[in-house]
Amino acid sequence: MHDADRRVFLTRLTKGSLAVAVLGIAACAEPSTAPITGVAATGTDSPTTTGTVVSPTTSLESPTTTKLAGLVPVDWQRVDLQSVSAYVLIRGGEIALVDTGNPGSAGDIEAVMSASSLSWSDVGHVIATHSHGDHVGSLAAVLDLAPAATAYAGAADIPAINAPRPIEPVGDGDQVFNLTIIETPGHTPGHISVLDPAGLLLLAGDALRGGNGGVVGPAPQFTDDLPLADESVRKLGGFDYETILFGHGEPVLALGSQQVKDLGAST
Repeated sequence: MHDADRRVFLTRLTKGSLAVAVLGIAACAEPSTAPITGVAATGTDSPTTTGTVVSPTTSLESPTTTKLAGLVPVDWQRVDLQSVSAYVLIRGGEIALVDTGNPGSAGDIEAVMSASSLSWSDVGHVIATHSHGDHVGSLAAVLDLAPAATAYAGAADIPAINAPRPIEPVGDGDQVFNLTIIETPGHTPGHISVLDPAGLLLLAGDALRGGNGGVVGPAPQFTDDLPLADESVRKLGGFDYETILFGHGEPVLALGSQQVKDLGAST
């Protein structure tokens, strides 16, 4: 698929075309157990944006992104899978999944969707932040349950991801249901993050983690290229957002981009 055709495809809005899932193939560590490089930014956990926490039974120079008038922010819900989190993004009765968690997580994701009276038929896109198994472990099951969904990931990570149908490569500036893709390599070669400009919301995958009451960097022992990952942290500091959702750690609900700028300045 040519680049121009792919960008048109990614921006097409159709019923049932919103689903995002963050993907992965190797274990990642919790902030409480993994060493942290650099100085952690401090932050606040006071809620200021729409979102619900649900626990079920390579260009490195980026302009500041401003909130887009006329677009509706996504309503996000966290699927707390204990060692990792997946996210359900809802807008206009449609779903985007970010992350699919470890193998066996599809039922937990379904429970969160059902709580909003939505189902697999409402899932249109699954975005893989990276190829580690605790992020893409349930990708195949999710795609089987959501046959209309398209999967997306950074091109360099796609060969390491097992999926029942082709995965669309995405990179800097690509749009998936008005969500902006940001290339954030380092943790894995093809790691990507996802920005909702309308909601000032960043889904960071494992490019960042929640910890110390705010934001910390990626886990060094599970990061392929730590200097490049640090550059990606600095890159993320150039965008505009309040809320940050992580694969590991508690969400940051205010002053997100400032905390990332401070973290980037310390690494």
